[in-house]
Amino acid sequence: MKINYLILIIIACIFIFISQPTYANYKEIKSFGSNPGQLTADIYLPQIRNKTLVVLLHGCVQHNKSFAKQSGFESLAEKKQFLLLIPQQNKKNNIKSCFNWFSEEDIDKNSGESLSIYNMIQYIKSEYKVTDVNILGLSAGGAMASVMLSNYPETFTNGAIIAGLPYGCAIDLIKAIACMKSGPEESISKLTSLMINNHDKNIRWPNVSIWYGKKDTIVNPVNAQFMAHQWIRLNNEKLTKSVKKSTEHQIIQWIDNSGKTKVQLVQLDKLTHGMPVKPNKQGTGGTLASYVLQSPIASGIQLTNLWGL
Repeated sequence: MKINYLILIIIACIFIFISQPTYANYKEIKSFGSNPGQLTADIYLPQIRNKTLVVLLHGCVQHNKSFAKQSGFESLAEKKQFLLLIPQQNKKNNIKSCFNWFSEEDIDKNSGESLSIYNMIQYIKSEYKVTDVNILGLSAGGAMASVMLSNYPETFTNGAIIAGLPYGCAIDLIKAIACMKSGPEESISKLTSLMINNHDKNIRWPNVSIWYGKKDTIVNPVNAQFMAHQWIRLNNEKLTKSVKKSTEHQIIQWIDNSGKTKVQLVQLDKLTHGMPVKPNKQGTGGTLASYVLQSPIASGIQLTNLWGL
């Protein structure tokens, strides 16, 4: 009887151990304050977590949780122990689930989708004692990341815009299409001034990494070049330029006197329009899917390393 009882205890313990997840599941954020953009959101909570938050904005026709996994950021969050916030667009707002980066009511500071995402971040900062916030997005998500970095620069330490567009290049759908095809109509100086005029002159601008595929036919690569020079001007300080060339990609960095990369421009020679991934066994390199594309370097790994996560 004692032996049988011991066996039952062992079996029960094994069952409990196996049935427990190896890491925390996603948690839906049901209430985070004012939500004028009518967005939803989930947060990925790794089993062991630090005080760093990464905000990941999906592209058109993508779902937040699928994109988190495909991009490698779900695995990176678990490995590097940061919280991962993944807002989700509502099809009632945009039939293709694009963030409305070109809608004036959604990109103005403290308005629409921009304010909804900001309130999500503030809620997470308070709830989980976050001290460091980073944001990135792909395509329309990249353009919305550009909006967030422009509207709330003091909120972010780092940002990344992948196959995205500069803040202020469109305030309606017609201008958005024009900007995607040909780049901004306005000068770099004018759009930079637009960003500066929204803030105190002593504002600290976050560090920004800009990624693009040289063969992108959806968002003209000229937008990436435009954004890089826009952010260089925003820093308003002497930066040292560094160029690293490889067979299929080029990385240009503008570095301050302390050795910190303030602006980075990553060109992928063979990439079209999508998130650059390089699949590996750990999942941190991402997996291939629509608009999640094979690349010589994995953007998630490169960015989290650059940010010191």
